This record gives sequence, structure tokens and C-alpha cells, in this order.
Amino acid sequence: MFKRLILTTALLFMFVSTVSAWTNPQLRPYPSNFVVSDTIKVGDGTKTAPSITFKSWPSKGFFSVDDHTVAFTANGARVGGFDPAGVYGNVVSVVSAVPVMLNELATATNPVFAFGDDIDTGIGTAGADILSLIAGGVEGIRVTADPFVGVGVAPLGILHTAPSGALTTTAEEGFRIQAITSGTAGVGFGSFIRMQGEDAGAANRDMVLLQAEWNDATDSAADADFVVKVATNSAATTEKFRVKNTGSVRFVPTTVGALIACAAGLAGDNVYITFENSMCFCNGTNYVRYDDGTTCTDS
Repeated sequence: MFKRLILTTALLFMFVSTVSAWTNPQLRPYPSNFVVSDTIKVGDGTKTAPSITFKSWPSKGFFSVDDHTVAFTANGARVGGFDPAGVYGNVVSVVSAVPVMLNELATATNPVFAFGDDIDTGIGTAGADILSLIAGGVEGIRVTADPFVGVGVAPLGILHTAPSGALTTTAEEGFRIQAITSGTAGVGFGSFIRMQGEDAGAANRDMVLLQAEWNDATDSAADADFVVKVATNSAATTEKFRVKNTGSVRFVPTTVGALIACAAGLAGDNVYITFENSMCFCNGTNYVRYDDGTTCTDS
């Protein structure tokens, strides 16, 4: 009778412990004299019925895809997986264009955050505090902690581009700005680069605008001007210099009556400067003058 009581008590204790473990799951250390001599095995499972799951969310968990891939599933949808090569995003197979975290050493030409069917394109690093954006195994953009950004080069400034090619007697394109309108482009439409600076009162102000604009936007016959606008007396930038498509150059002095200098040796038809309806040109001296020899000013 006594032995039956002990056995019943032991079984009851085991039952209560089991129920408690299911209702209050937690990791418990094995007793020092407990020896694990076998493995825990579960079925392969599927994306709709994972083999390793959770009590409150049985549709979320893990299942085996094949002999080297384990996948994650949530509510019947496969959301990721991993194999010896790395961790994958929402994959059906590793040949899909899905995010991949590769189990490799990242370099400036070897990304570890990549895509399933294009693992040489993604994000890597050229060293500490350096981010490399890689395409086809080639580092295209480098971002440093300075912060500097380099396009095709280790940057030495805020934005550093280094076009590389086989050209030797013509210029390489290093930077492009394109203006696009949802309407119809007309005279004055174009693009510009804005340069700003903080003044002594800590206000950020426009300093210079470099602008390209159409003076004739006619299709197949468009003509453009290059314009320099400069800020004066903390006011908005205004035009001070224009190179027209015809080759003529226009200066706009800030001060009324100011002299306009031109380089010695530029005479005759080389330089024209217009003020309203008047025209001046270099006559070989240090200042632009009218035909009668008087000093040319903006008055």
C-alpha cells in the first residue's frame, strides 16, 4: 500500500510538472546527473503545418525544405529560410530575386547583403566605418563616416566622382543634372546648382546659383544660356553673368556707374557687353569702352 502511494504521488508530480511546463514554458537546466543520450526529432513539416511551432500561434514556426534548408513560415506563407550559404528572405528557391544574408566575409567587392540570383550585387564594406554599394562585384558607391560619398572612388570630399574609361583627348562626364517637366518646357526652363552658406547671424542663405536655361525651347532647334546669379546685401540671388548660345557674354554690375574690366588683348568683336540698349566692347585697353573711347559703365 505504501509503495502504491509513493508511485501514485510520483506520477501525479510528473503530470503536474508536465502541465506546468506546457502552460509556463521556459528553459530549465538539466540536473547534473541527467545524461542526454539521444536527439530530439520532429517531422519535416510544411509551410502550412510547421513541425516546430508555438502553443499560441501554431501557424507560425519552422519546417524542413530539403536536406540542407530550413524555412520560416507565418500563417501559411513562407517568409524566409537558411542553409549553409546564409539566411534568405521570402524564398521559394535561392534563384529568386530575394534578399540574402550570406555567410561570408564582406569586402568592397563581395557583398554579404545581396539577392538570391545575383549574389555579387548588394552591400559590403571596404573596412571599419565604410559602407560599399556593389554591383556585379564592383564597388560603385562608397560612404564613409566623414561623411563623404565617392562614386567609383575612395572619396576625398563630400561628393567625389572619378569617371574612368579609355578616353584620352575628350572630357569624361563626371556629373549630370536633368530637368524634367510634366508640362511643356519654355524659355527660362532648365536646371541649376544652388550654393548656400551660413552667415554671421547663423542664417543659411543662398550665395550663388549656377543655372542653365533655354532661351529658345523649340523642339529640335532649342538654344540654351548659362547664367550665374549672385546674392547681394542678403537679398535673393540675381543675374550677374550670362553666356549666350551665340557666344556673346553679358555682365551685370552690382553698382551703378562701376567700371567693367576686360582682359588685355581682347579687342574688337571678341567680347560684347550690353546694358539695356547700349553695347560696349573691348578695345585693347584694361576697360571696356564705347566706340568713342569713353569708359563703358552700367549707368
